[in-house]
Amino acid sequence: MFLKHLDILSSRITLYNKGLLYHSSFISVLLSMIAFFIIIIVFIGQTAIFFLHTDRPKLTHYNKFDEESGPITINSDSLFHFISINKDINNQNDQEFDFENFRIIGFETYLEDYINDKNLSKFDHWLYGPCNNESVTEGISYLITQEYFNKSACIRKYYSLKEKKYFDKEHPNFRWPKIEQGNIHFIKKFYSIIIERCEEDSLNQIFNNSKKCKNDSNFKNIFEYGSIYFNFIDNYVQNDNHSIPINKYFNRIENKLSKNNYCINHLYFNPISILTNYYGIYKNTNATEYSYTLERNDIYINQQNKNKEILWDITYG
Repeated sequence: MFLKHLDILSSRITLYNKGLLYHSSFISVLLSMIAFFIIIIVFIGQTAIFFLHTDRPKLTHYNKFDEESGPITINSDSLFHFISINKDINNQNDQEFDFENFRIIGFETYLEDYINDKNLSKFDHWLYGPCNNESVTEGISYLITQEYFNKSACIRKYYSLKEKKYFDKEHPNFRWPKIEQGNIHFIKKFYSIIIERCEEDSLNQIFNNSKKCKNDSNFKNIFEYGSIYFNFIDNYVQNDNHSIPINKYFNRIENKLSKNNYCINHLYFNPISILTNYYGIYKNTNATEYSYTLERNDIYINQQNKNKEILWDITYG
């Protein structure tokens, strides 16, 4: 019987018994087969752990003070964002950003510095225009499911104070804004975005003199029914997926527009550092991933200054 050759439990003898060097029995053959089965299962399981990293380690995490965090570049590789407006909360299809009534400007400086001067040429800054360039979403297009993205506003131009001129994203002198060093560092970098009434000079930069600022008769209605949406890439740690520990998603902040005051949002981000140990065939490999996550949004309400009309502001760092 062939199965008797699988017997590894019976004692060996000095004479052959029916071609075998041991007296085999049904019980010893059955136990031997069970032992072989257990060995195969254990081998497959350990092989899977070795090659596929299925043995997920326990997650250990802690917070620590880091005086010099960042930098975080504000583009599709990191903290990408776009801004949309809903001119009527009762009509969700009315979400196209109206550049002939509003303009969006980004600064790496305090909002008050600009408000007190109102001279854009004294600051490095970024102008926002329609989100119609696929290059700005390279690598994250799968995350954008909002139908109104192409109706929204994205960074389009950079003004260099040193060069005294604007640069498109395709130009080698173009640079993306960034935040770094952390909120309490004395040389910290942060980024502020404001929305204010349209100005011809910046409108011409974006649309090449093809549009004019207008005094829309429906502009006052926007303050009564309209809202601003700040859409940005946020991250969270996936405890149950060590192969892709950091997951991206779109977060959103909404503010109501008002003609008497405007919202100031201060966004605070926590840096994330994840150290993963990969069990390789020849040696173990440590890999570190860096990212960020939104900690909180502090909202302040400022009284509107009629001479220096600001409609909305957001600052993060």
